[in-house]
Amino acid sequence: YARAGSYPNAIGAYRTALAKSPKDGKALVGLGSAMMATGDNEAGLRALGEGAQIVNTSSAYNRLGVAQTVAGQTGPAEASFTRALALAPADIDIKANLALAAALAGDASKAMPLIQQVAASPDAQIHHKRNLVVCYGLLGQDGQVRATPPVGLTSSEVETLLARTRSIRAKASARERAQ
Repeated sequence: YARAGSYPNAIGAYRTALAKSPKDGKALVGLGSAMMATGDNEAGLRALGEGAQIVNTSSAYNRLGVAQTVAGQTGPAEASFTRALALAPADIDIKANLALAAALAGDASKAMPLIQQVAASPDAQIHHKRNLVVCYGLLGQDGQVRATPPVGLTSSEVETLLARTRSIRAKASARERAQ
């Protein structure tokens, strides 16, 4: 149901599974993700947090970190991504997510080394390169991206991303920037 975008049905299915096994970590992570998709961030974060602790996988902590970032909780998101990275140190998606959370919080000293590792990875894909532009833009380093734009992105794409990040950067709080 979740993959099909039928989140109310997914929530019902996860609740049925949890009625049989209340500490099923995978079901809690799935329930939390489905709840986040319906906009119930508080309940989604609770379920994701409990589920991530139970399953203790990089994937679960990454999903929790993404949800926390979406909810504007960049500090907890960074902690979740750090835990995920400890479980999967070479995962460039987790590194990119941690870099974005740090950039949203305005922490260039944490964001820049991570996003540069991601960009230098032979496995970096276009979405990783877009994340690089977003991180630089969130940190007000537009000129650096323009000087050496990532290969594979058009100049127009880089400018569009930088324009979006300027409007995001103008928001007062990390929560507003994340939203």
